[in-house]
Amino acid sequence: MINVASANAARTIGLIDSSKFGRASLLTIARAQELDAIVTDDGLDEQTAQDYRAAGVQLEIVKT
Repeated sequence: MINVASANAARTIGLIDSSKFGRASLLTIARAQELDAIVTDDGLDEQTAQDYRAAGVQLEIVKT
């Protein structure tokens, strides 16, 4: 279902809590590189933000 929705969408944006970055998971919805943008809160550390941006991920950080 998620793959069908993202395949038909003009853009795919991930809303990810900063505490989820760098953690292993049993389920992966999409890889960061597959998303057009990621929106997260300002709890994300600067080095992780720089790493994602250097990998070409459009990262938007929202002040909480």
